[in-house]
Amino acid sequence: MSVLIRDLHNKYIIDFNTTNNDLVVYEYHPATFSKAEGDLVYSIYATHSYKAWNSGTASVISGSWYDTTTQTAPVSGTATPMYCNSIDHQNGIIKKFDSNFEVQYTGRYNLQFSAQVDQSSGSGNHIYIWFRKNGVDIPYSASEVAIQGTTAENIPSWNYLFDLNAGDYVQVMYSVTDTGVNLKAVTPTSVVPGIPSVIITMWKL
Repeated sequence: MSVLIRDLHNKYIIDFNTTNNDLVVYEYHPATFSKAEGDLVYSIYATHSYKAWNSGTASVISGSWYDTTTQTAPVSGTATPMYCNSIDHQNGIIKKFDSNFEVQYTGRYNLQFSAQVDQSSGSGNHIYIWFRKNGVDIPYSASEVAIQGTTAENIPSWNYLFDLNAGDYVQVMYSVTDTGVNLKAVTPTSVVPGIPSVIITMWKL
């Protein structure tokens, strides 16, 4: 089933996919004028996909992932992605290569992360954390966190908003001033149910 909407400049075709309950909006902008038909000729400008309601329950596009291992940068001063080896849930956002979070629907997304940062040696070092989109650093998205001594765990955590097209992916990156700085995981005990080195959550606004 499709619905055509046309305003004074653009036109939109709204299509409902009964297989996966998606709403797809095709946006057309005027390209040329046809003298023969006496009307504008439109060309596709953008495609927008949205999750529709299913059986009275909203299907939220979101994901939550975490990592159960301690992560270390192979070389200091080098950009390294944060990894997540475990999936809590994912719907419309897919974890690939354990560090790429790829969206299946166009829109604005909120990504939030937390990481337990520690160091195995040294009196004081720094870790820099920032975001990438499709393999390219986001300008002015970095922050610097100081780590003072060993067993001095620090939990940096913040969020970032991305405007993404279907198929785009994002990453959380970091760089350390010394390879002794690590993203620390702790296995479960009888009291504490395990500490992941990284937690990443993401959802469509």
